[in-house]
Amino acid sequence: MKHYTSICNSAPSEIISLIALRNKDKILSRNNLIVAENLKLLDVFIERYKDLFEWVRPQGGCIGFVRYKGQESIESFSKRLMKEKGVLLMPASVYDHESNCFRIGFGRKNMPEALGKLEEFLKS
Repeated sequence: MKHYTSICNSAPSEIISLIALRNKDKILSRNNLIVAENLKLLDVFIERYKDLFEWVRPQGGCIGFVRYKGQESIESFSKRLMKEKGVLLMPASVYDHESNCFRIGFGRKNMPEALGKLEEFLKS
């Protein structure tokens, strides 16, 4: 709404942006460490469940596209996972892609917890 009703950014937003830019090395270092650690966990997870999942490991960024090799559709799998464990996977159909794949983000600090819940779901 602000974009359509004014011609400038809010002063607090500009100040917060300056603070972030002045601390970019610290912020990027922290975030890159989170992504690297989460990527290691995903590598182990996907290898452990290679009968159910496969992917081309991303070379950058913090989002991957994983193929689900189970019998049910990824839409059904994702809905059950969300309902039972509160973990959200975005099926490929959300992106107008016709495959049994899903998008997974690994840039958040709580990704190990979500991955643990996914593993609990698979074991049940």
